[in-house]
Amino acid sequence: MAKFLMEKKISAKAIAHVVKHTPDKSELLQRLCNTLGITLLEYYISVTDNKAMLFFESPDIDRVATLGMYFLSVGGAEDYEEVRYIPLVTVPEANELFKKAGKLPKE
Repeated sequence: MAKFLMEKKISAKAIAHVVKHTPDKSELLQRLCNTLGITLLEYYISVTDNKAMLFFESPDIDRVATLGMYFLSVGGAEDYEEVRYIPLVTVPEANELFKKAGKLPKE
């Protein structure tokens, strides 16, 4: 399965809410991943950049994007200033991609 990074820039308003209420959404996140057939590998918060970084294994980017759209649809649109989906490959996987790219027609 492919690996993906979802990076969400969190607004100051959302951070203030979390500081005040300290909600634990990990159980909900795990249920959503299970429903979509995604494996949550890691979940980090960068306190200096106001970002959440979620690492997933997924059969395709569509499932990860669906999860991102869910976050935006449940009142999170104003809380997330930016959501990015980044496919991740290992160095050996990247080398194979480079070889395939090198075999494509030049014109």
